[in-house]
Amino acid sequence: MKIHKLLAALLFIVFISACNQARFDKVPGLYQDLIPQQLQGNYQFKGKDFKSQKFDSLHIDIGLNEIKFIDQSGYEIWTIHQDFQIHQIRNLFVLGKTDEDVKTLWNLMILEPTDNGVKVYFVLDEKIKNTPEFKLQRYMPFMDVNYNHDPIPGVPQLADGAQIQPNGGINQYRFYMTNEEQFITYFEKELQNKNFVLLNRTGKEKNSKKDRKK
Repeated sequence: MKIHKLLAALLFIVFISACNQARFDKVPGLYQDLIPQQLQGNYQFKGKDFKSQKFDSLHIDIGLNEIKFIDQSGYEIWTIHQDFQIHQIRNLFVLGKTDEDVKTLWNLMILEPTDNGVKVYFVLDEKIKNTPEFKLQRYMPFMDVNYNHDPIPGVPQLADGAQIQPNGGINQYRFYMTNEEQFITYFEKELQNKNFVLLNRTGKEKNSKKDRKK
């Protein structure tokens, strides 16, 4: 049974309603063949800005090679290498999922294990307030590329094949070229301990961890 579309994609869309997912040329860090032990466990989604029974009922089980999203209406499974990749940078894990529109590029999130769960940071293409500049531009080179698709009937077309959209923009996408050093600098300056979703560890894993500390 498939979980509701909103919940199935929760980790990518919770904070993206007013922002854009950033696209990257690669998943930075050291490739992981399996999901690292530090991330494995049973979790419950906790979002202070999303108080509803739909979100409160969402559980996430992370195993050796899959992530299972479980809701009262059903479940959905993401399998490593098939639906996502995980790379490691220091004590952080970068989860990469193929971009929905540009299959050669990646959408990224950062997973930071804690004593009681996992902090999930979203890598978004956010503008700097009162400027035309985007935050990611400060840390990584980027390219703006025209979408390659058949012309839309009735829409004005430029000499290079790009089309003018109804809002006056051009159908381009931006992607960033990154490496470990650039990516970790961006994380430390812009994301760390700021905006994140906390997945609270539940069940036996949480209790056994407390017991080991005694």
